[in-house]
Amino acid sequence: YADILYYHSVSSPEETNDPFINEAFTELKEKKKIRFAGFSTHSYWPDLVLDAASRKFYDVILLTFNYGMYQDQKVFDALKQAYQAGIGLIAMKTQCQQDWYKRNLPVEQQKFYEGAIMNSALLKWALRCEYITTAIPGFTNYQQLNEDIAVAYDLEYTKEEEQFFNSREIKLAIQSVCRHCGECVSTCPNGADIPDLMRTHMYSASYGNPLMARLTLSRIAEGRGLDVCRDCSVCTSRCSLMVPIADRIRELKDIYC
Repeated sequence: YADILYYHSVSSPEETNDPFINEAFTELKEKKKIRFAGFSTHSYWPDLVLDAASRKFYDVILLTFNYGMYQDQKVFDALKQAYQAGIGLIAMKTQCQQDWYKRNLPVEQQKFYEGAIMNSALLKWALRCEYITTAIPGFTNYQQLNEDIAVAYDLEYTKEEEQFFNSREIKLAIQSVCRHCGECVSTCPNGADIPDLMRTHMYSASYGNPLMARLTLSRIAEGRGLDVCRDCSVCTSRCSLMVPIADRIRELKDIYC
């Protein structure tokens, strides 16, 4: 049997409440093929999680949760409701994007916050949330794996990590992390799937994972990916926060077009 079976990458209650999906999960549980039914989401998820909390069908939710959401009360309200409904909440994308802090910080702070300080601080922040059950931080080498595992033994912030979170520049820079809320889509005259393009950029430029970047890009529907951006000389898409959409799409075009 499998402990958890996920319905992956959903973005709406219509998907999670699909009668066919629910019937399949129910049957698999009755046959003891799975212990827990879950879903994962890369979209802005408060409404999705609140719906799941009210229906109490799913046991586990895998969702994006990181310091970029620290001021978003809707996020914490939804987490609380799901937690009180007995749903296990597993955080992913916990360390945000690995380059978000570099572009808006003085050189001396860039050097200070590189490496384990930033990564461990952000992972601790996610795990210290009382509603989060556990996390699945990514890693691409053994050094990162060891840094992630070390956090599990001690969630107390070090002095350097406290300085990291108290930095005004960090709080400003964190606003360049995409929440995949989708509000930017209406600002693109060609209807590009900007959230998934930002995910592609995240995997490529920030996580250093070209395979996931190409896979994410390939799954964008025709007419909504870089094919509609190729001939745009000026990107008019805008983020309600501070995500530099035009810059990131230009970098994607340099890589893939």
